[in-house]
Amino acid sequence: MYENTPSGDSRSIQEFDSELKINPYDAWSEYRLGRVHLKGQETDDAITHLRRAVRLDGTLVPARLVLARALEGRGDVGGAREQLEAASKIDPRNATVHYRLANIYKKGGNLAGSAEEMQRFEAIQAGKQGGQEDLHKAIRRAIEPEDEESPDPHD
Repeated sequence: MYENTPSGDSRSIQEFDSELKINPYDAWSEYRLGRVHLKGQETDDAITHLRRAVRLDGTLVPARLVLARALEGRGDVGGAREQLEAASKIDPRNATVHYRLANIYKKGGNLAGSAEEMQRFEAIQAGKQGGQEDLHKAIRRAIEPEDEESPDPHD
């Protein structure tokens, strides 16, 4: 993507439009166009591209997340909820999906659903933290020299 300026955004739009002329079934280009339009507060254009991205590739969770944000910003909480629920089924380990779904449920008055989704979010986050700690330990074992006082198993 181009620099984070209006002229950079304009070039990005031109580039992704060109990609879609070559391959009109490119869900990622539609998604990226949606993001650029949303950034420029062109919500209707953003939603059009994001819906097209989801139609082209229903498993594209990033497009569903951004579409949910755009719909929620427009006041369509039900539409946002639908996108997040679909994303949750596609990628049940996506912490962002569960966090956003918890907030949408809370807005809609579904406090039990909100609490359940927040628990899922927290469990995923805790698992990531544990996984990172395990990774750090493995890296330390790999790069640190063995303790010279350790007995040699071959003695």
